[in-house]
Amino acid sequence: MKNKILFWGLVFMFFANFAFSALNEFRWGGPGYDPALQKRGSSRFLVREPLKDDTAITIWVDSQETVNEVGHMDLISEESTTISSDKCHKAMRHITAPWSCAFQKTAFQKMSGTGTIRIFNRSDKPLLKDRIPFDAIKRHLGSANPSYSSKNELITPQKAGLYFIPSPQGNALPALVLTVFAGGGCDQAGPL
Repeated sequence: MKNKILFWGLVFMFFANFAFSALNEFRWGGPGYDPALQKRGSSRFLVREPLKDDTAITIWVDSQETVNEVGHMDLISEESTTISSDKCHKAMRHITAPWSCAFQKTAFQKMSGTGTIRIFNRSDKPLLKDRIPFDAIKRHLGSANPSYSSKNELITPQKAGLYFIPSPQGNALPALVLTVFAGGGCDQAGPL
């Protein structure tokens, strides 16, 4: 029984990862902040290209120093070029959720090498300083960059479901079904 649960759990993780792999993102750093462990010095970062805004790049930070507040981020290249974030907000609803800060994509593309990321609270007090691999991020985002136009737009699943149904052939084993819906609201499509 335990082996079946483990097997189907791994199958679910594989399909969930596959269903949401269309998001264009790059991660670096440690495991991030775990409130149960209360460990300091473990920061996790994520760079994302928002699908609804192709002029922006968002950087998420997850660390103990940034749990309560983030005012803005500064990115500093090896040549001392500095860009600051447009706005920052909690990326999710829970209290230890990471913060997300937006940058103009054109300014981010001009950064190179391995630079520095500095994070401040709303009173401009430094909270965290770390390294950021600009070249690796741009290579990754560039290789996975979809073609955006009014006729060709990448749409990621708004909803995915994974569930068991009785086998249509009458076998003893249930069938595993993955359902993905494209769109949202009035334009929601049927299962693909």
